[in-house]
Amino acid sequence: MASRVVGEHAFSLIEFDGLTLTAPALTWALLARECSVGELVRIGDAIISDNDDYVGRHRSFTHGSLDDLAIGVHRWMSCTGVQKLREALPLVREHVASPPETDLRTLLNEVGVDDLEVNADIVTNAGEFVARVDLLDRQLGMVFEYQGDGHRTDQKVWRRDVARFDDLAALGYIVTQATGDDLYLTREHFVRRVLRNRERALSRRLEAS
Repeated sequence: MASRVVGEHAFSLIEFDGLTLTAPALTWALLARECSVGELVRIGDAIISDNDDYVGRHRSFTHGSLDDLAIGVHRWMSCTGVQKLREALPLVREHVASPPETDLRTLLNEVGVDDLEVNADIVTNAGEFVARVDLLDRQLGMVFEYQGDGHRTDQKVWRRDVARFDDLAALGYIVTQATGDDLYLTREHFVRRVLRNRERALSRRLEAS
């Protein structure tokens, strides 16, 4: 076990489920020595997510905010890992529902597909709710979805997905689905699919203008 010395200006504790712990923003900063920028984005997403369905979250957890993380970075100042924290902070997003969703967004950012809405609602022109999607480029009409095993093994979820993807297609959305293999094993093939679909969306937009 390695010890760390934290200055009083940055030190912050919370009580959680009967335990005294470092505050989430401080824990995030402490992890910067070992974690990559991508890992810090994933942890930051988890800390600030207000999504009640966030995977693996303890029932007693109270989410933080982007301001909490920004203050934590400021307090960390010249400490180890602060540069990585500064790089990660603008990439952190609210409303994320799982670590793979973060990884999907990070991968899309790396290939130039950015500024996506997170867990965004899609409605018809009449205001009727159609679907809540993981990631959305509303301007280009592109949807990106992470499909974990629960979408395959849960019959109710699978049937709901089939219906909502049909509904999205009927409204003209181009849906790109990602599995764990796409994110962690066969990224190159997945990136080709993403860029191909983006070209379709851009061509469609040019034709409509």
